[in-house]
Amino acid sequence: MKALVAALLLGGVCIIVTASFVASREAARHQTLLARQQAQWAEEKLQLEAALKKARGRTVVLETPAPGTSAPSVVTVATKPDPDAILARLLGFKSAAPGQNQPPNRQLKRLLHEFESLVDAGEAALPAIRAFLARNEDFEFQGGVLKGSRDGNVPTDFLTPPSLRLGLFDALRRIGGAQAEAMLADVLKTTARGVEVAYLARVLEEIAPGRHRDTAIAAAKDLLANPVAEAAALDKNDRNYLYGVLAFFNDASQVAVAQGQLLAANGGLDRAALKYLERSLGEQVVPLVAQAYLDPRVTDPAAKEPLVRSALAFVGANDQALQVFGQAVRDPALAGEPIRNLVEDLNQEGIRNEKKPTPEDLKLIANRYALTQRFLQQDFVLNNQALLEGFREADKDLRNMLQKAAATAQPKP
Repeated sequence: MKALVAALLLGGVCIIVTASFVASREAARHQTLLARQQAQWAEEKLQLEAALKKARGRTVVLETPAPGTSAPSVVTVATKPDPDAILARLLGFKSAAPGQNQPPNRQLKRLLHEFESLVDAGEAALPAIRAFLARNEDFEFQGGVLKGSRDGNVPTDFLTPPSLRLGLFDALRRIGGAQAEAMLADVLKTTARGVEVAYLARVLEEIAPGRHRDTAIAAAKDLLANPVAEAAALDKNDRNYLYGVLAFFNDASQVAVAQGQLLAANGGLDRAALKYLERSLGEQVVPLVAQAYLDPRVTDPAAKEPLVRSALAFVGANDQALQVFGQAVRDPALAGEPIRNLVEDLNQEGIRNEKKPTPEDLKLIANRYALTQRFLQQDFVLNNQALLEGFREADKDLRNMLQKAAATAQPKP
């Protein structure tokens, strides 16, 4: 009886082992087959993409019978992008909706392909582009981002155009030639959008340095004096763009105007005017921001912080800037995160090259390090967590900068 039970158990074990082995082999076979199919598909996909890239916009091959023969002959017909059709497809793209930042990858690739095709068409695309620009229509693309809007700087190259018109301006820039330049210059003279003035001013300066400077400055001044109602999200920073154009060309003719606009009657701060004054006046802006900071109408931290930051760039080199900073660290309106961030930024504001400090930078860094050392010995800093953290962070970074500079200056043995 025991022998029978043992035999049955042994047989069961053998069946289980055999089944497991078979299942394992079957799974391995399926895995190998799947990997082979995936590799085959990947290779076919690469071949198809290569063929498409080679054929797109180049030639169409038609087989037609040769006269007197039944055998087909190959006729190669050159094809060119159709600018009107491209613009029609671009108009079919969905505009950016509120809350949507990035379009699907497929849509983004299609959008970029259409603009590339327009550039490939060259000067043949100019009539279609001119006709569309004359309509003064536009819409923003989902995923298009325009960096630098806060300081008035506008990049002249971008991956995804923020809007259809800006994308067409970029296409004209890349097509090049006298006609494209003239079209861009014509838009600069007539557009009522600050973002377009800023973009066109920089593009035309790249194409023909100095040739369109006066036109750009005149356009910026006109729109600053006669602003147009905001029409889209790209227009919300128009004054930043326009003042940025003046600063870009080192035109300080609007300093008095900007100074009068710096503070509103209710104590609100005009950041566009402040940024223009900073770029136009340099260190001479310190007396203006010091006066504005002490204005009793200015109570909002959102207005005080930018004024202190303007002075911060000159702390360690200008006594009045240091005075503004000393008042700010004791200002209850800036308590907490605002003042901590300002103090921490002693390690960067006004320093031209943090990685390789210039002699002027090193002097400024040394003065600020001495400053943080003094503040870290004062009770009001030691008893304020935000200030203590800010000064410790700035002190550490400034010390490291000085140590690295000293190590670099030492001759190697």
